[in-house]
Amino acid sequence: MRNFCLLFLIVLPCWCQEVPNPPSTTVLQPPVVLPDMRGIPEFSERSNFLSLVGYLRQQAFLNNGEWLTRQQSVAALNEQVESVLEGASR
Repeated sequence: MRNFCLLFLIVLPCWCQEVPNPPSTTVLQPPVVLPDMRGIPEFSERSNFLSLVGYLRQQAFLNNGEWLTRQQSVAALNEQVESVLEGASR
C-alpha cells in the first residue's frame, strides 16, 4: 500500500499537468503539375493505351506522387479543352 501511495504521488502531478497545444502548422502543397493533353489520342500508344482521363491521372501521379480522383481528372481535361477553344475563337 505504501508503494502504491508513493507511486500515486509521483504520477499524479505529471498526469494533471496541462499539455500545451502544439503550434499549428500549415503544410503548403506544391502546385499540381498536369501534362498538356493536346494531340494525345485515347487508347493509343502515346496514352499508354489508356483513356485520356486515366492517362492524365497516371501522369499526375508520376509527377506529383498523388492520385487525382476521376472527377478531378475530368475537370482538368474540360479546363484544357475550354482553354483551347477560347484560344481558337480569338
